[in-house]
Amino acid sequence: MRLLRNLISRSHSVRRIPVVLALLCVATLQPALGQSYTVKDLGTLPNGSFSIARGINDHGQVVGDSETQGLFADHAFSMQDGVMADLGTLPGASFSQAWAVNNRGQMVGLSGAIILFQSAVLIDNGVMVALPTLPGGSNNNNQATAINDRGQVVGFSPGFLFD
Repeated sequence: MRLLRNLISRSHSVRRIPVVLALLCVATLQPALGQSYTVKDLGTLPNGSFSIARGINDHGQVVGDSETQGLFADHAFSMQDGVMADLGTLPGASFSQAWAVNNRGQMVGLSGAIILFQSAVLIDNGVMVALPTLPGGSNNNNQATAINDRGQVVGFSPGFLFD
């Protein structure tokens, strides 16, 4: 009798698993069903044929890069309230990219003259500056990929934390 009760209890538990999983799936989909999204074309910088959005902050400020004068001549941009601003490049560089923006409006990315010879950059109040490399690191292929609201930057110099 005990064996029969255990078998019934186990089979009943096994039948409950799909029901519980189905309820969990439906419960997680419910909030998504009521949400709606809008896709917006950001446009490009002058003379560009494409742009890439790479980061956004809580204020809706978008950063990325847009082609300007042909392939490998992208410039970092910042877009706020529908206005796209060219952030330029480091002196002597031909391209730049903005990868992230914090809630203070500070942006990070890279700028360089040719691919794989680029510097990690910080853009603050419209001024782009190269970030230092790690001790013993090379001055090429450095990228800043994120920045928090304290202004701490992460990226690679092939990995760094600049504080």
